[in-house]
Amino acid sequence: MKVTYVDEPTPHLLLEDVFSDLDPIWNEINTLHEHLLPPKETGSAYDSRMLLKKNSGLYLYKHYANSGINSPILNALHNVVFNPDTVKHWKVPYIKRMMETTNWETALLSYYNQGDHYRPHHDVAVFTTLVWLWNEPKAFVNGDLKFVDYDYTISVNNNCGIIFLSPERHSVNPVIIIDKSVVNPGRYCLSHFCGITNKG
Repeated sequence: MKVTYVDEPTPHLLLEDVFSDLDPIWNEINTLHEHLLPPKETGSAYDSRMLLKKNSGLYLYKHYANSGINSPILNALHNVVFNPDTVKHWKVPYIKRMMETTNWETALLSYYNQGDHYRPHHDVAVFTTLVWLWNEPKAFVNGDLKFVDYDYTISVNNNCGIIFLSPERHSVNPVIIIDKSVVNPGRYCLSHFCGITNKG
């Protein structure tokens, strides 16, 4: 995995070639796809009681609770976010200390199909990690990530991602499917959230 620190317009880490072995990740995604839930059941942000996202998803820790199943996705995401080789790339000392202090995590599998999007929102965590995946050849356009307060857009790439501070407002523009003959032609997003809980 290649990690690049970017300072502007807001500190974040860009991730390339995130998963070295995609087979177990895809096997799990294909198994989970039929269990994906509507936005109301996956912690969507709201604005004036209106759902801000249109996609389907599944919180993985909740889905696997008490099952004894060892999830390749959860293991891989944890190792990406908390790997010392990842953490060392944070150039801002207080951000690096926050990452080293986090003591809870959760993860969400999302799928963006035709017209699916996420309006501007922020996450209730300290750090958000997003990893984008789709079946090749790519059968959609759009679905890019935008930090709305800076008019800063990151074009999504397969098996790539980002780690950023969760309070930063971000959005996903609507996915447009251009080849409907592909099975599950949209884009998946593995979202990892982590934070700090007072244990006192």
